[in-house]
Amino acid sequence: MKDHFRFFEVPARKWWWALIALVVTGVLWFVVQLIASIAMIISDLETLETGEIATTPAVFLINNLSIVASIPLAVLVAWLFYKQGFGWLSSVVGRFRWKWFGLTLGVFTIGYLAMTGGDILIGGVENAGFDELAILPYTWFMIAAILLTTPLQAAAEEFFLRGLVPRLVCALIPVRGVGLILSALVTSGLFMWMHGSQDLWLNIYYFGVALVMWWLCYRTGGVEAAVASHIIWNLLALWTLPFSDFSNMFERGDGSGSPALMIYLAVEIAMALIIDWLARRRGLVRMAAPAASIPQVVRARTMILSLTAAEQATPADLPRFDSTVREAPMAEPWAVPVPYGAPVWAPPIPDPMVTPFVDEDSIPFRIVE
Repeated sequence: MKDHFRFFEVPARKWWWALIALVVTGVLWFVVQLIASIAMIISDLETLETGEIATTPAVFLINNLSIVASIPLAVLVAWLFYKQGFGWLSSVVGRFRWKWFGLTLGVFTIGYLAMTGGDILIGGVENAGFDELAILPYTWFMIAAILLTTPLQAAAEEFFLRGLVPRLVCALIPVRGVGLILSALVTSGLFMWMHGSQDLWLNIYYFGVALVMWWLCYRTGGVEAAVASHIIWNLLALWTLPFSDFSNMFERGDGSGSPALMIYLAVEIAMALIIDWLARRRGLVRMAAPAASIPQVVRARTMILSLTAAEQATPADLPRFDSTVREAPMAEPWAVPVPYGAPVWAPPIPDPMVTPFVDEDSIPFRIVE
């Protein structure tokens, strides 16, 4: 049985597969960001004179889309190296659990709205900055850009930093505990670095939030809760952008943060504990095998009349996976069904033409009439 972060630890892949996959992931991510940077410069040629890229509506959209590209990037790497697609990257049950995602989305929405309302009440409505908001030339463009791309941008960061990268780190380190701790520290450090802050308090906050999201994925067996938290938090943080000047929104220099950010981090931790309680109460599947057990009898695609005939199985021959937690088959010869009237199962018969270990792509078997 494996948790969410150890799903790349499979017998068919040695540790160096993860090392190659990490290098490929880094190269692909760098190429995407390079293309995005060029597009940002082209969108605002004035940056060639100043040397700094101001945050315009076009730059905001390009930045979001460059992060959204992390979703197909993560799925591509997971499929090429481990034959695990979007479903297995989402959770240990092989699919994105939409009902669980909807529940956590509602919980985080209530919690973060309450926190935002508390900020306004404590600071005073007159100091909330509402009087500075106005309809601007880019207001409707920014509303559309935020609603259409920000949820995908938030989900992309989770699939990349809490889905793909920690699994590669764990597959690289054979010791389970060390791999888990290292995956949490590495991905949290990456999350902090990607936000480009030079402020101590902001960096502590980013690192802490990333650890909370890692823990949520570990405790719930998937990225759904972390995606829900990230989406709601980003939408609430950006709702004033269409009505204000946000040209310096990515300015995170020294002094831009404060110890008050620890209050927000404490709220994140409290919400994560509530989600963990809900997951345990609902009996959410947190650990499973990377692939369901392959049945010893597989229905043939065509009638087989000869005892020596064999056919290569395809995924279409296999039953649909259900939520039952089952261990993957061990390395042993396949049992062979016997003719009608005989005992149901015959002892395993070694066959030099059948590989003892098989993966999900190739399933040799024999069926008799």
